[in-house]
Amino acid sequence: MIILILNYIVRSITILIGLFLLLYPFPAFQADPTFVKTMGGVVMTFGIIRLALFIRQQKRIRESEEMEEQDENVE
Repeated sequence: MIILILNYIVRSITILIGLFLLLYPFPAFQADPTFVKTMGGVVMTFGIIRLALFIRQQKRIRESEEMEEQDENVE
């Protein structure tokens, strides 16, 4: 259960870091603002995809466990 919560936290932090970079609150840095915003968008998209795939994987695991329980109950 701790691993499940940790996975959600890490994936959410990835999305938040991408959003932080996308908003680029520190324009005084010497980095190119377009590059930082682009990287923010890429990191945020990566986090969203990871979160969506993890949710789908957990749903499939739950469904397969339910199917196994139904199969055991039938026999």
